[in-house]
Amino acid sequence: MSPGSDPEVVWAMIEESARLAGTRHRADGLALAEKASAAARELAASDPASHDPLLAAALVNLAHRKIDVASYRKGRSETQLAVELYRRLAASDPVTYDGPLADAGDLLSIQLTVNGRGREGLTVMQEAVRIRQARYRREGTRQCLAELLVSLLWLRARMIGTSQWAGFETAQAQIKRYCRELAGVAGTASDAQAATRLAAQAVQARAADLPVQAQAAAEGVLDLLDHLGDPAGVDDREQIAAAMTAAAEVLADRALPGHALRAAALAVEYHQALTPNPGERYRADLATALRSYADRLVLDQQRAKAWSMRRRARRLEAE
Repeated sequence: MSPGSDPEVVWAMIEESARLAGTRHRADGLALAEKASAAARELAASDPASHDPLLAAALVNLAHRKIDVASYRKGRSETQLAVELYRRLAASDPVTYDGPLADAGDLLSIQLTVNGRGREGLTVMQEAVRIRQARYRREGTRQCLAELLVSLLWLRARMIGTSQWAGFETAQAQIKRYCRELAGVAGTASDAQAATRLAAQAVQARAADLPVQAQAAAEGVLDLLDHLGDPAGVDDREQIAAAMTAAAEVLADRALPGHALRAAALAVEYHQALTPNPGERYRADLATALRSYADRLVLDQQRAKAWSMRRRARRLEAE
């Protein structure tokens, strides 16, 4: 057995490859992900019961790293195998593996759609929704509710442009129901995570050349924010600010100035709430958000307000 076939070493390789994905060393991250996947396969071949979870995680990570370097057309076979592994694992331990199964299903649904298998992709997405519904019924936490709502908003986005109007209306009714439930529960950090997740799916859809779905997911971020609790933590506010910035960019691409303007304004609001905290990064982020908001204002013919936003940005940058 190779030196890399120590489970702890493989987990460390997975984490490091994911870290490299956020840098200019994405190719190195892919190479490390391939090594981690090969080592995990070796471990799982010798002891599936102990190491199938590691293999599934390594495969999903490898699929993501292939997407980072190439496109959503890559990595589908790895994701497909990971979904099959997680299905078997979740059958005996749903509490532990339902979440990873649904997450892997989200990725597989995009990959299937991009590869011309949209109907299969939608079926996988519907399975992810059912998994999260069962988890919410079982655990009843706000985090489960937020994750379910994000899944439904993403399913609604995926159904746009299909002939499944009955399914679309069902998803829409469930969204309204769960939004009411979300509004009646005290806010937690899971709210920010939910907004971030849906914004990431909008960005993923745009990268996968699914513009209509990207638009619907970005609009879903705005819908979701109407029902989220007010986040008190700095990290939570930062996540939502970043989510709104991403949503604004996607909506601007779709020539939806009204929605993009609202998302950009919310990004400014959340970044502004962060500026009392020490550090130049918060001021720089607010300045960037102000400039983005100004660009949307110009498109909306609000030039005087746009000039005011740019002046505020310049003042922040001069501090």
